[in-house]
Amino acid sequence: MVRDPIRRIAKYSAKIDSTVVSERYKAVKPLMTEQVSNLYGQLVEVEAKAKAVLEGVSGIKVIEIPAYLSYSREVWRALRTHAGNVGVAEAQAIKNKWKGRGLTDATLKKIATDVFGITLT
Repeated sequence: MVRDPIRRIAKYSAKIDSTVVSERYKAVKPLMTEQVSNLYGQLVEVEAKAKAVLEGVSGIKVIEIPAYLSYSREVWRALRTHAGNVGVAEAQAIKNKWKGRGLTDATLKKIATDVFGITLT
């Protein structure tokens, strides 16, 4: 059955009512804060390991460090979302993207191996 447009608009208006949205956020804010606090701790650890790898590689320009850290964050996110071969394939695609942006292939592979324990080609 097709719904009347007036009914759809009324449901949409009720859904985005500011008081309803505000109450939903108030209810879940403590949980959201707890979850993001745990994730930030993991992310800081990943960035510290990646930075340690970069400090051991000669020829890295200071201006490239944020790009390598962005690469490590993307791989971290992909490996949290995907497991096994799919996660490695996602990491490979991310490596190829950052290689295309001018980062060194060997350094990207070293970060993948030393920080995440995966081997990329």
